[in-house]
Amino acid sequence: MHARRPLILASVVLGVLIGSLSAIGQTLPVLAGQPGMAGSVTAGVSIVMFLLSPVSVFAIGYWIGNRTDVPSNYPRISLLMGLFGGCGSFVGYVAVLFGVAPGVATQLPVLLSGVYSAVVRVVDFGVTGLAGAAVAHFRRVEQP
Repeated sequence: MHARRPLILASVVLGVLIGSLSAIGQTLPVLAGQPGMAGSVTAGVSIVMFLLSPVSVFAIGYWIGNRTDVPSNYPRISLLMGLFGGCGSFVGYVAVLFGVAPGVATQLPVLLSGVYSAVVRVVDFGVTGLAGAAVAHFRRVEQP
């Protein structure tokens, strides 16, 4: 699998970005002074996260699927994307919390929320990235 470094780098960067946006979306309603403004920004963050999470992860998987032998690397693609995407998500989540609300970031329920979010991202990145790689593989095989 010669595309391992780009896969890991893309998964980590996207994971950090998604984790950061997740933390912003969760803390903004509490920290914002104006409820109307917080609602609008939270809706915008949700839309950006929707575009980043399934769409971008699928695109990265598709990109990797064009550069590697997918059938022999199914577990590796899924594990690498999942683990590095989930770890990146947790790092982004914690970094934003420490930057925005340092006192809140060390509380156990907040950290457990970050762990839960990271576990969800592990599954999300692994399955969606593998789906993108599989589609790329089947398109490559089907073309005459």
